[in-house]
Amino acid sequence: MRWLLPTTSGAEAVDIIRTQEPDVVLLDILIPDVTGMDVLDRVRSFSMVPTIAFTAKADIAQFALKNGADDYIAKPFDPDQLIQKY
Repeated sequence: MRWLLPTTSGAEAVDIIRTQEPDVVLLDILIPDVTGMDVLDRVRSFSMVPTIAFTAKADIAQFALKNGADDYIAKPFDPDQLIQKY
């Protein structure tokens, strides 16, 4: 991993992913300005960057997987879980 590029804005996330070409995207499905699913859809229109969705709802996790997410982690989670899994 090169560096972290955090944001709380879906629109900004899309711009960051487009311009910075990250190695992986950690995407919370519940973000303020647009849904994480909208972000995922926009990102998939120009990139196949590996994307891990965070959600507390199993049905949304399955929807995310069917619509382009590579994996998901159920919230709440321990950051060590992310490190161990990947």
